[in-house]
Amino acid sequence: MAIKITLDPGHGRTGNPYPPQKGYYEGTQMWKLANFLKTELEKYGFEVVTTRPNLNDDPSLSARGQTAGKNGSAMFISLHSNAPASASDTKPTGSVIYYSLTDANNKVFADKLGKKVSEVMGHYYRGSLTRASSSGADYYGVIRAAAQSGCKAAFIVEHGFHTNIKDSAFLIVDANLQKLAVEEAKVIAQHFGQDTKEKPPQVNPGVLYRVQTGAFSVKSNADALLAKVKAAGFDTYMVKVNGLYKVQVGAFSVKTNADAMAAKLKAKGFDVYITTESGTPVASETQKTKPEIKVGSKVKIKQNANVYGKTTKFQSWVYPLTWIVHSMSGDRVVINKDTTGKYAIMSPVKLSDLTLVG
Repeated sequence: MAIKITLDPGHGRTGNPYPPQKGYYEGTQMWKLANFLKTELEKYGFEVVTTRPNLNDDPSLSARGQTAGKNGSAMFISLHSNAPASASDTKPTGSVIYYSLTDANNKVFADKLGKKVSEVMGHYYRGSLTRASSSGADYYGVIRAAAQSGCKAAFIVEHGFHTNIKDSAFLIVDANLQKLAVEEAKVIAQHFGQDTKEKPPQVNPGVLYRVQTGAFSVKSNADALLAKVKAAGFDTYMVKVNGLYKVQVGAFSVKTNADAMAAKLKAKGFDVYITTESGTPVASETQKTKPEIKVGSKVKIKQNANVYGKTTKFQSWVYPLTWIVHSMSGDRVVINKDTTGKYAIMSPVKLSDLTLVG
């Protein structure tokens, strides 16, 4: 069975026109890009579904995202070009990718795809971000609908700014969209372990391959191994299966990806075993004692900390308040509202300058 990908060309046919670039409509150009990308992905053997088969289609945000879950897609990608708060601001440029916060592994793929898009378009990469709503769910409707319908590998790709003359001049040329499609398809194919065309990657529906580094009847022994695996640079977790505490890394729909992870762990000296067994998640002692800051966390800014990337400090009244994390990219954290809802500052702060509250 071929892997399914859902592509969502943003907006409708005449969505988001950009008058200075005569003839540019985000909804039309992204529809063209989706069709070029569909053709390239099919060369790798993927089965591709689009949310807008016809140029004039304009389904709701929820319907777009739910398409991925209904057809059993392994990935959902919504294609867009960006715009600043003021459409008259022509300076912003660069590509950015938003990904679902329901799966932390999404960031690795988002960065690979975003960097490639920026490379092809000839501008800088702004980074990959998550954004949470007040309820803690994904903020963007298409991503939220896709994740809630079962497709957690959900992304919005902003291909530069159509308010930027250079970016829009690139995007209005069909040949440039074809270049983007070729390179984006390569990144997607590599992500699923498919490096050559005409050889469809295979998946077994509902089966995930997990790389296991140990199984213990005593939980403290599992805690110790988990700490070692994490210290070696791997994202790891613990599950309980038939009375045994098992330390595992990753959960892959394509076995070759699990094999690749197993090879990396072996190279670091760990014994490995690939299994399809799932279990009940168990919090390790490390996880219990070291909570991490994430989107939606309540934080305080350390006294006298600077605004991210600047030498200026926040106003004095900002430091005593508790703030909610809006988005994260690397060590750059954006805070927005305080917990009372009275203030909203939308400011970047260095991760190490924040203290987790609660």
